[in-house]
Amino acid sequence: MKKTTKDVKSNKEVIGKVEIPVYDSIKEMAAAFKGGEADVLALANRQNASDIMNEYRAGKTRASTPIAQLNKLAKSNPELEKQIAALVAKYAAVPVAAASAAK
Repeated sequence: MKKTTKDVKSNKEVIGKVEIPVYDSIKEMAAAFKGGEADVLALANRQNASDIMNEYRAGKTRASTPIAQLNKLAKSNPELEKQIAALVAKYAAVPVAAASAAK
């Protein structure tokens, strides 16, 4: 088993660090858990459910915003990606008041 250190964030700020064990095998992990294989299976099932729900949520929320739709299109079309980058650069360089007045 190895250990890794990860930042713990709250409101996008690091509030501390935790040390996390990284097991080399399922057998090693089961030996480390009090409930053995049953705890490891419960952990895997929880994570699987979380991954499925996160993927579903992302599909329902991120893909429906105009920015997400542009990002998806840009990934499949390099020329469009260049055009979007040019627009962003153009309007990011213009102060907000001037951009509003131009409309």
